[in-house]
Amino acid sequence: MSRRAVVRYVLWSPELGDYSFEPADRHALIEFASRALNVEATRVRELFDELDSDEQLRRDIDERRRPTLLDKNPPVGQRRLWYVVARLIRPALIVETGVWYGLGSAVLLRALERNADEGYEGRLLAFDPDPTAGWLVHPRHHPRWTLVRDTAEAGLEAHLHGKLAGLFVVDTPPAYERERRQFELAVAHAASPAVLLASNGSQTAALRDLCREYSLAYHHLPYESADHFYTAPGVSLAVVRDAGSRLRSTLAPSYGSDEDAHPPWNPRYVR
Repeated sequence: MSRRAVVRYVLWSPELGDYSFEPADRHALIEFASRALNVEATRVRELFDELDSDEQLRRDIDERRRPTLLDKNPPVGQRRLWYVVARLIRPALIVETGVWYGLGSAVLLRALERNADEGYEGRLLAFDPDPTAGWLVHPRHHPRWTLVRDTAEAGLEAHLHGKLAGLFVVDTPPAYERERRQFELAVAHAASPAVLLASNGSQTAALRDLCREYSLAYHHLPYESADHFYTAPGVSLAVVRDAGSRLRSTLAPSYGSDEDAHPPWNPRYVR
């Protein structure tokens, strides 16, 4: 990105506390999702295109957007990956820690809405202590959205009591111990299967270390941002095929029942 483009961004973009950008290599993100989730790249591309062409989501964002805080048509970036996972797994419960404006929540809730249209109901449980967090989420999503205005450290374990989640997105500011505890709880409350996503990528090794210790499949994609000065840390994810009673009893005393989850995700796509 040129110096002139950086100056123009600083002067004119309202996003000075957080950044929305697209990965420079869209194809690499598609291939990454295909390998990590064991589905055909064509299916991932279909879901990317589904999100890109979603006029309902665009209307929702346009209606709720605050021009002094968020650019028009904000890039969803790696949240495409969140959307793909939510559409493939069709989880009964998604957990998101760190909401900020709510762009990620809006994307996840749109995926849940599409899943519901296909007969798979799901809910989003989100955590953020900021009293203004989540303003971008359209009110029509509120019935399947629970926003806990507390830190993940303070509220996560209590709100996960008796529940299993199929997708767990950690989007809080990077800190090893914080992320480590969140992912420990995620594994303890993982449906079979489940995906754990670290939006901070390589900024901490919390997810990587947890996967090594508990023999979970770990995947990381380093990528550059397109037309943006920010140096992206990439994205990391882990796939939990079967959390198992050993992991749950080791990591947390209060885990849910498999009855809380939809039937197991079993991709039938062959590469």
